[in-house]
Amino acid sequence: WQIIGGLNRIRIARIDTDTCFAIQLVNPGTNSSALTLPADWAFEFARAVQPIGACNPAYLGPISNMFEASDATGTITWTASGTPMLIENVQVTLTFANPPMWCPPSTTLSATNLEVAN
Repeated sequence: WQIIGGLNRIRIARIDTDTCFAIQLVNPGTNSSALTLPADWAFEFARAVQPIGACNPAYLGPISNMFEASDATGTITWTASGTPMLIENVQVTLTFANPPMWCPPSTTLSATNLEVAN
């Protein structure tokens, strides 16, 4: 999803049964994370949430479970300047230290040619 505002944001999510795994990037920003990102983009957060609808930025309902990732590593690429309409490659591993029973210790977000929704 594309989230336009004072800062531009991109949220990339993967749904696995009843849990959504999301990573959010912000622009402008200086990346100090272990992720390789396009220029002027920075890592904002990564988390696991339930219900799966909570990954959508427009979701207004209650969040039953949320757990922040302790680490995010990998690469996200696109060639467009500014906010992209197409993310060419996502290869990211999220790690969750001491997760609750509903959250795995790690998961991978992997995609090519991912269209960005408004």
